[in-house]
Amino acid sequence: MANLGFCTPNGGGSPMSCIVPKGYGLVDGPALNDESLFTNLQSYEYWSGLEYAPDTRNAWYFSPPFGGQNDDRKDASHYAWAVRPGDVAGNVPEPATLMLLSLGMAGLGWMRRRG
Repeated sequence: MANLGFCTPNGGGSPMSCIVPKGYGLVDGPALNDESLFTNLQSYEYWSGLEYAPDTRNAWYFSPPFGGQNDDRKDASHYAWAVRPGDVAGNVPEPATLMLLSLGMAGLGWMRRRG
């Protein structure tokens, strides 16, 4: 979603009355809404696989064309995105974790030289 909010209220008197900000949606290149990182992406909603806690009859979905997410009835028609093991990259260590690891390794090296 390029870290942009879905709706900027425009004072139309309705909670659904809004202006969609420029750049909203998937952005991976110079062109807005360039979903080229994904193949066979449909311009419709996809189930996220998470149940909607306030109403367990509903579940979360996300919308690639608009970058938004919402809940809908579980019997609604949305696409599914199958992900197999290996399709998703592993966790990347945070800089603080790398620094602690580096300091530990340096300390071990220093202790080894000293002893």
